[in-house]
Amino acid sequence: MLLFKTAFARVLIKGNVKNSNNSELYCYKPFKNFGNNEFYSIIKIDSLGQFMVDFEVDNPSFVKMVLSQQAIFLLVEPNDTLRISINDKNDVAHNWLEIEGVNSKGNEYFNEIYNKIPIEKFYNIRNLFEMHSTDRPDSLMEYVKKDMQFQVNWLDSLYENNLITKVYADYMKVGIHSVLASEVGKMCDYFFREGNKSSKIKSDLFRLVDPLNPKLYSCTIGHPYYDTYFEELYKTQKAKIDTSEIIIDEVSYISLAPEKLKDYLWGRALAIYMDLGPEMYDYCELFNKYKKYYNHDELVFFIEKDNPCIKKELSNRFKIIKDEGVSLDKLIKENFNKQRLYIDLWATWCLPCKKEFKYYNDDFYRFMSSYNVKLLYISIDDKSKEDEWIKQVKSLSLIGSHVRADALLKSSIKKMIYKNLTVSIPRYILIDENGKIIVDNAKRPSDTALKREIHRLFSSNNK
Repeated sequence: MLLFKTAFARVLIKGNVKNSNNSELYCYKPFKNFGNNEFYSIIKIDSLGQFMVDFEVDNPSFVKMVLSQQAIFLLVEPNDTLRISINDKNDVAHNWLEIEGVNSKGNEYFNEIYNKIPIEKFYNIRNLFEMHSTDRPDSLMEYVKKDMQFQVNWLDSLYENNLITKVYADYMKVGIHSVLASEVGKMCDYFFREGNKSSKIKSDLFRLVDPLNPKLYSCTIGHPYYDTYFEELYKTQKAKIDTSEIIIDEVSYISLAPEKLKDYLWGRALAIYMDLGPEMYDYCELFNKYKKYYNHDELVFFIEKDNPCIKKELSNRFKIIKDEGVSLDKLIKENFNKQRLYIDLWATWCLPCKKEFKYYNDDFYRFMSSYNVKLLYISIDDKSKEDEWIKQVKSLSLIGSHVRADALLKSSIKKMIYKNLTVSIPRYILIDENGKIIVDNAKRPSDTALKREIHRLFSSNNK
């Protein structure tokens, strides 16, 4: 049985943003018993570049903030008060993040060394496997142990110099070790597929890094390790699962988790699938099932804000245009004459495109409407994918007009938007009421600078 404290304490973060036109940032506040990497709150940045974030926690927890698509992770303890200064330059200069308060040196180092360029740190496990994949499992695990210790030496050094607390060091180690352990699991699957060698290494791994360590609950960066552990547990034990309580078939192994953890993991999985696979399931039905069997209060609150059931009722708020043999300028002239447009270029196979869709929420629609900006989604899927495209359009229920580009429209887009260079998506374009392209690489919906861009181009005097 998992036990949780009930005494919560406030955390206060006061921030200042330099060299930025952003008026808001996204903050993923931790839940009271678990981390949060799926649901954000919008935090306003005032005219002086200042903002404030506060929340309650009962244990040290990671809080994630996103500004101009750059994520910042802070490990905070109950009753912490931090002051942070963010330099929002595009060139990512040194000292882009400065922090004052308890454990400030730890948080600065983590974001500078791990968060800014994580590939060079967290994911060097692949190189280790490439060099030692032919070794015996116990020999390979020795290299893994050494690398795990190497990756947290900086925490020991900062603690010895009284620059971080013991609690901070312990929680950060759990987070980093869990990320590395998740990567070890992936490399086992990649290099050894299934078999005794993979099972032996994973068995040793689970003893080395405890996947049920309560500290991991709030260490958001390490949560993929849960999938590594429970999926392997399901494979090796062939445990029987009560199928009536499964929310999503692809991750049925979550049902092997302890009750409190299962409550959180199912809600997290539901949020992730709604984000990356909006066409896969009837999420209204799954959400109601989740509330029946699990019902994590905070997750329910955020999932309800994403309106999985209301989305089923929005099919009359989008339009599919099936014009063929038209160029981009002709498409705009014939269907959106004298209308402002925000064009979203995407495809059904493009995960980064779909990740942006969650930012098309009620606030976004209201903002665009206030500037008389219509929404046009152009898919570059091939004709063979038309049925899948229509299926996803209906499932996504994105308000606005939808077009699947044929050969002529694709050619026109490549010439007018990409200057005949390589086409990459997602891509966003702004069109004025005269049908003129005024920005051929506009900000993404997730970029808080988009609103400033819209305001600058379509100010109230020009509505």
